Amino acid sequence: MNLKELAELGMPRAFVSKIATSLVEAGIINSKEGKGGGYALNYDPGEILIKEALEAVEGEVETAACGTCPVSGGCGQQGFMDRLTGDINGVLESYTLADLLK
Repeated sequence: MNLKELAELGMPRAFVSKIATSLVEAGIINSKEGKGGGYALNYDPGEILIKEALEAVEGEVETAACGTCPVSGGCGQQGFMDRLTGDINGVLESYTLADLLK
């Protein structure tokens, strides 16, 4: 699928381009330039975890940046937020791109 076809799905071309670049850099997809070019998956959709794709585009999944919080170390919520982040990551690791495409 090429960038124009993806943009025709209603997403701004610059947005799609940024996401595609991140996915190429992460090795999830590859790009081929020129006539007949476009983007293709490097792996079977069942082998691509949603967490991997999300982190390629957005960075590490976390519910709160406790490390940069001025209250860090003295906050009663840090344990809860750590558990929540672990739970969210567990769910994201349990689904693949194939699940999303069903």
